[in-house]
Amino acid sequence: MKHKFYAISIALASLYSCQQSQALKVNTESVAEQTKTADIDSMKVLSDTTGLNNAPIKIFSTKLSSKVVDTVDQPADNLNHKGHFGRFITIKVKYKNISSKRIIGARLIWLIVDEYGKPVPVGNSKLGNQMGYMGSLAEPEMDFSFAIGETRTDEWEYTSNSGQNIRLAYPQEVEFYDGAKWKIGKK
Repeated sequence: MKHKFYAISIALASLYSCQQSQALKVNTESVAEQTKTADIDSMKVLSDTTGLNNAPIKIFSTKLSSKVVDTVDQPADNLNHKGHFGRFITIKVKYKNISSKRIIGARLIWLIVDEYGKPVPVGNSKLGNQMGYMGSLAEPEMDFSFAIGETRTDEWEYTSNSGQNIRLAYPQEVEFYDGAKWKIGKK
């Protein structure tokens, strides 16, 4: 009798364990699928970052600050806010020339998200990605010289009603004094 009870107990424990394992597997897969979908959705707003590990510019830090301003004296496209007030965000980026050449132009890109990590409209971009241009890559071209080993901090300002954080920032394109260029992405 003890032997039959023991065999039945083992069989029930195995069955219970198998059911728990299957239930756990189903739950884990659904979480993984949700995470994968969220990652793919947020990646739609980014460019190809192949080769970023060879970038001649290293970004050390980013900071986002915001303020509400009276837009009466601002361009007409800023007047679509209630009253005449709009929310502006300032992007502050600290970066360094880690290449062996002087840089005369650069384009940095960053992704602005809300408090939940979702990309938000910023300036004229609906997807939260914005760029900072310097030197020969700016429109119009501006005087810019970034020496070997130099570190600098620059700021850009945009309109955004919901931008809270900078999710990521990286250099996208760089032009050197000798005319050579570096750009991320597949060649």
